[in-house]
Amino acid sequence: VCSYGSMLNSLAPLRESIVMSLWGWLGRRLTLLEESPQHAKLLRLESPLLSLEQLQQIENITDTAFRSARVRCLWDKKDGIPGHARALTAIYNQVEAAIRKGATLVILTDKGQDDEHVPVPMLQAVAFTHHELIRNGLRMRASLIAETGTAFDGHTFATLIGYGAAAVCPYLAWHAIAMAVRSGELEGVTVDEAWARFRTGMEQDYLKIMAKRGVSTHPSYNGAQMFTALGIGRKLIKQCFRGTTSVVSGIENEQIAKDCLERHNAAYQSLSPIVLKQSGEIHALPPAPGREAHAITSFFVKAMYRFRATQQRE
Repeated sequence: VCSYGSMLNSLAPLRESIVMSLWGWLGRRLTLLEESPQHAKLLRLESPLLSLEQLQQIENITDTAFRSARVRCLWDKKDGIPGHARALTAIYNQVEAAIRKGATLVILTDKGQDDEHVPVPMLQAVAFTHHELIRNGLRMRASLIAETGTAFDGHTFATLIGYGAAAVCPYLAWHAIAMAVRSGELEGVTVDEAWARFRTGMEQDYLKIMAKRGVSTHPSYNGAQMFTALGIGRKLIKQCFRGTTSVVSGIENEQIAKDCLERHNAAYQSLSPIVLKQSGEIHALPPAPGREAHAITSFFVKAMYRFRATQQRE
């Protein structure tokens, strides 16, 4: 888990919205020591959060200055835990090959997973690729776009962007919203309207996170790694999150690979629909056996309100 420190309070995006921006750029960055028309050959985005339609439009650009390439962040289940580490190297090798062939937009995607292919955690794939490109002097030649089903909250977007992704397309969140609208669970809105509300919420969350470190613009936060690692092993920090402060150690690649395989096996153990177990990050109250118990529950809060109104103990 990565946590961000706090320098300003969370009201900064509201109080100082005039100086905050989510505008960003995609494409190859040329040297700052020269100036030419080619320096302006960049795509400008209103937001780093992309819909499926926006990502498709970017991929369909015919201008060779914005040539795109897709790299699947998966590994074969049969390779087991060792296959995870090899997959990271394979992902980077494909990215480097695409860039050397002229790609300026590289889309890292975890689509294509099935019962034989396990997705690599997108944050790990993005961060590892980002640092390897820097080490080999290729980072400014292309932008990284993360197309992932694991992005559904502000912190996830912030970590992906903070470790090198110039834009994020949360395709699973989009499909979940579309399904909720079409099934009638979300009434009175279209898919586009529901997506716009989701994106606005995530953008506000991202702005709040930026403000906590005193950063006002998306390009300044992109790749800045303004995080403190909690529970991540030092070998993993050195491999994927170089430069990140880590006071205590924690899990390494082997544990991440084991967790990925366990989730994958649980998802594909049956052809019929199943209910996945709660991971512990988000779960219902009251706690069930084997889940974390909370000190503050809805029952406790309601009891406090009743005491305040009646001044009688229960």
